[in-house]
Amino acid sequence: LYSSRIAYNAPVSAEQHVDVFRVSAQGTVALIQTFPTLYQTGPRSIAVRPDGKFLYLSTCGGNRSDAGIQIYAIATDGTLTLADKINQTCLYPVVFDPSNSKLHGIHSFDDFWKIYSTDALTGKLTLERTVVLPDDPTDITIRPDGKFAYIGTAGDESIHAYRLADGVAPAEVQVFSTHDVSLNDYFIRGGVPRAPTALRMDPAGRNLYINIPCYNAILAMTSNAETGVLSLVQYVEGNLVCDDHQMGSISISPDGRRAFALTGRVFGTAYVVQYEVDPLDGWLTEKRCTRW
Repeated sequence: LYSSRIAYNAPVSAEQHVDVFRVSAQGTVALIQTFPTLYQTGPRSIAVRPDGKFLYLSTCGGNRSDAGIQIYAIATDGTLTLADKINQTCLYPVVFDPSNSKLHGIHSFDDFWKIYSTDALTGKLTLERTVVLPDDPTDITIRPDGKFAYIGTAGDESIHAYRLADGVAPAEVQVFSTHDVSLNDYFIRGGVPRAPTALRMDPAGRNLYINIPCYNAILAMTSNAETGVLSLVQYVEGNLVCDDHQMGSISISPDGRRAFALTGRVFGTAYVVQYEVDPLDGWLTEKRCTRW
């Protein structure tokens, strides 16, 4: 969501395009533009520069020459015009550091993390640093103050915390293993990995929410303001009303008061589980489960 009135979507489909939607004050959605991507490979991730001037679309495919980042200028009405592109190994996801407009992207197969600066006038990307990561990174989120990054990894089933500072390499300050949490095996079937997937930070930068899909669980963590170290606040078990549908993603509302988990089975029923977020400690309280 680029603003409260414009939303962008890049569906993985045969057409390979970006859709631009206008969102009314009442929440209704209208398609205002469909923009074709450059490569006939899957769009994987969208990030909008914090000042709302440029959109960055990462694409991935079997042919590495077709993978890259496409840069689009955003007009005042939210529509897109291609501004630049770079060919690059598939980066997924790509996210912005809201404190300094640097773009971060990870690659799960080659196990690296790339950090780019972005030009405010042209949107052009300049590679600043490449960081080697532990085996099979899954997601990355940047704390809003830009001081710390958190990366989930499937290889060691952990969350890695890094201190960020201009001019120096990210410094790892913590490895939090999901094996340090006693996860309920009610929802699993056989030996299932504890890999963290979706990582979402609240707008205030106090709480981090981590999805463990194979256990149908969410870990609510606090991020220490000075050290960036994570501490477990709550282990949220899967929703019994929604049966054993795996949690696939997490979103936090812009005001930080609500969290939403999308659950479902492949080719099956999906649900959205809504939680109320405690403003003091980030504790989640389930409010409703809606069939999608």
